[in-house]
Amino acid sequence: MTEHETQPIDTALSGRRHERLLFLCTLGFLLSFLAGLLLVLRGESDVPAGMTAEGPDRPGIAVLDIEGVIEYSPQQGFMNAGGRGAPAVVETIRRMAENHLVRGLVVRINSPGGSIGATQELYHALRRFRDTGKPVVASMGDVAASGGYYIACAANSIHANAGTITGSIGVIMSAPDMHGLYEWARINWNVIKSGRFKDILSPFRGMTDEERQLLQGMVQDAYTQFFDVVHTARSIEKATLEDLAQGQVFSGSQARSRGLVDEVGDFESALLAAGKLAGISGRPHVIREKGSPGIMELLG
Repeated sequence: MTEHETQPIDTALSGRRHERLLFLCTLGFLLSFLAGLLLVLRGESDVPAGMTAEGPDRPGIAVLDIEGVIEYSPQQGFMNAGGRGAPAVVETIRRMAENHLVRGLVVRINSPGGSIGATQELYHALRRFRDTGKPVVASMGDVAASGGYYIACAANSIHANAGTITGSIGVIMSAPDMHGLYEWARINWNVIKSGRFKDILSPFRGMTDEERQLLQGMVQDAYTQFFDVVHTARSIEKATLEDLAQGQVFSGSQARSRGLVDEVGDFESALLAAGKLAGISGRPHVIREKGSPGIMELLG
């Protein structure tokens, strides 16, 4: 048999091997997914819904983690199945407030901030928790800046690590202006709008003075709301706070010396402080809400 006669046979065998490999990979993925689904179903049937605790059920301090960008809607997508938006966190806070075993709350913040509306919803949810007579202590992780600091101001006491990045008191709005690039590329955009402000912040053209004034007023109003929250929570003189609220960030130790946080300490110190405020001696019993595992945890 010649070399030219064996080549089609070799190509066919190689194609079959690729098909088998693809089939095995697909089968492995499906089996992993089904195994993860069974784990979820088993977890939902074997473990009671609601709160979970370290050991037997008894009164203690609830712990709530707020991580990542603060948004109203959760992160969507296959790999972000465990993400939660502001409404879900607000509902968790409400359940914790109504739980008779929960005597106080430590909110562990590790967030650079986020949208104004979502931040304010979490802030007011924590204030309602405090209105029940139960204390709230904020514990800052790597970063609790901008909206992360806004949320912390709802607490009775704020604890930060010495190296925590916090502050960034302010509001920002930005959008690209690409009209110069479009002019260079000789691309024209046809825009039909009902009013002169409908395409405000459009990247297809420059901003007018009237638009800039309108947006600056909106940003300033949101900033005033942020400023008032910090001023009420921290009791810092307005003139001093104005210097601290120009968008700059501070380390935890710098924030402590400026009155933006109460204590320099880790999560454990915040937990003990919450227990003390709740009248619990020693290390408080920790209560957390049972969460659902994400897809990466199930396939891990």
